[in-house]
Amino acid sequence: MSLSFTANSTNKVAVTNPATWGAGSKWSYIQWVRQRSAPSDSQGSARQSGIDLLVYFGSVGWFTFLDRATTAAETRVSNANLFPNTGWTFVVQTYSEANGIRFYRGTLTTAPVEMSYSLKTIGSGDTSANSSDLFIGNRGPTSSNAPPHDIALAHLLDVELTLGEIQALWVGDHTAIV
Repeated sequence: MSLSFTANSTNKVAVTNPATWGAGSKWSYIQWVRQRSAPSDSQGSARQSGIDLLVYFGSVGWFTFLDRATTAAETRVSNANLFPNTGWTFVVQTYSEANGIRFYRGTLTTAPVEMSYSLKTIGSGDTSANSSDLFIGNRGPTSSNAPPHDIALAHLLDVELTLGEIQALWVGDHTAIV
């Protein structure tokens, strides 16, 4: 079973104060997501104030952005590399001040691997303090920037997962989301 998000709608799931981030923060955001059609500019599937998770802009592809005290962390992958078809995709983003933001992708039949980046800026300075709400499926409380997609699972963890840990979470019977 999955939640379906209509393009250009205000559809979202609001998670009140899911984590307090600041200096030294680490996190991983995990989703099983199915893109139903190509997104439009500025559509995104998650946002917390100061942090954009999985946002699309045609000129840069998919990106994640996070405020830091001196220089922001930002990572971009092309649209074709992140969602190669309309099937289910296992997408994981991890963050730490030392490694910046990393993207991993797998499918129902292919184990997740780290993506190639069109831009990767680790950033500098402490992670900016943030304890705002998380919006899954859209870019904010009143945003109408939901892309056309379904989400079967979403997790926000307060640890930077390794590739081995990500692959261990991926392993299993995926028939529940097919």
